[in-house]
Amino acid sequence: MKGLTDEEEEALGLAFMNRGDDLQTYAGKAAKAFIQLADAGMIDAEYGSMSGNLVLVRKVLPEGRRHLELVRESLLAAGVESLSADTERVLRNLAWEETCARAAGRVFSHAADEGLLEAYKELSRKKMIGVTWADNTAYCIHGVTDAGWKYVRALVPAKEGLVEIINNPQFTQQVIGSANASSSALASANVTISDAYRAIRDSDATDEQKRAAEDGIGEMERAAAQGDLAAFAAGMEKVASVAKSVGAIASVVVPLVAKLVGGM
Repeated sequence: MKGLTDEEEEALGLAFMNRGDDLQTYAGKAAKAFIQLADAGMIDAEYGSMSGNLVLVRKVLPEGRRHLELVRESLLAAGVESLSADTERVLRNLAWEETCARAAGRVFSHAADEGLLEAYKELSRKKMIGVTWADNTAYCIHGVTDAGWKYVRALVPAKEGLVEIINNPQFTQQVIGSANASSSALASANVTISDAYRAIRDSDATDEQKRAAEDGIGEMERAAAQGDLAAFAAGMEKVASVAKSVGAIASVVVPLVAKLVGGM
């Protein structure tokens, strides 16, 4: 399974937040991201026209839900405050409207909906959208801000120079997708280095794989203590090369990475 592009991350989150609709329809050049997600086994979707500019989305598949669970854990670990469901839906719909406008070469501008005032207030307070206010109400939405796009496209914000390690495509897709790590393991915040070594030793990995995974864990631990991002990423990739095919290792590596990154 391939890593997701920014556009695919946006499309997956949008499809999930609108999952209450019996059939979602998306039009325009940007809609191809939904077909790419369908090819990756994350959503059930198909073209709705011969031109390829209309896509019908039926539902988000388990693989897509697992990816979104990991993304949410990653954002929380990076200190990004979550949004209420209604507000997140508004943000994602605005972002999609802006994405379509850009794809069509148009300038984005959205007339505010009075019924969504509370959502606009929350998004404005968290600096996720640009709003023109008049008489204590939202008048016009000028666009999604950088902070809003980071949320919509699952970009873990930099924390004193921290790169987007948790959301690295190789890690999220190869480890979580291929190894099928459980969501309960992802939610654990108490995994230790010792737990990781124990899981490696007790796994059915080959001796060579165990040595590689243990080396990678050691490199991540030392790199995290020194704040060395490049070394941390190298160690993570070494572990990922093993964890993608050994679920027992993946189930502890994922929360351990989130914990180490959160402490850097």
